[in-house]
Amino acid sequence: MTKRAVFLDRDGTLIVDHGYIHKPSQVELLPGVIEALIKLKTFGFELIIISNQSGIGRGFFTKKEVDHVNQHLYNLLISHKIKLTGIYYCPHHPDDKCTCRKPEPGLLLQALSEHKIDAKKSYFVGDKLTDVQAAIAAGVQPVLLSRDNVSTHTIPIIIVDSLLKFTKVIKQEDF
Repeated sequence: MTKRAVFLDRDGTLIVDHGYIHKPSQVELLPGVIEALIKLKTFGFELIIISNQSGIGRGFFTKKEVDHVNQHLYNLLISHKIKLTGIYYCPHHPDDKCTCRKPEPGLLLQALSEHKIDAKKSYFVGDKLTDVQAAIAAGVQPVLLSRDNVSTHTIPIIIVDSLLKFTKVIKQEDF
């Protein structure tokens, strides 16, 4: 059986985006996240975070601070019996022109390779257009979290207003 994953943006998808989160005390799960992640694990998906953390490249905080935030989030999810397969982030400034900062697919491609994930059977859930662009570039089905009334797009994406609603969409799919 090939592995499937749901790749997840961190800020604005799993946790409230307070802007340049760099302290564990700033981690606040969005409503429904725990229930959604439990369902995704039940459906057999690996869960992998892919995040831009340009605050490092901008000098706002250190890699160590981001690692502490990520470890806190990891431990919080473990306390609910949700184990992440991986956490990947780009520390670069947007002007650095790296291949790992979304919308570039570098981190997604790295995670797909390292964990032997089938891109065609996987999803990337995020709240920004850069998440959608990275997903498309990596061959993963994009899912846009949008609380706006978005009705028309020129690219084939799934649009939902919460991670929990996404679990209802994929439950209906024949995978």
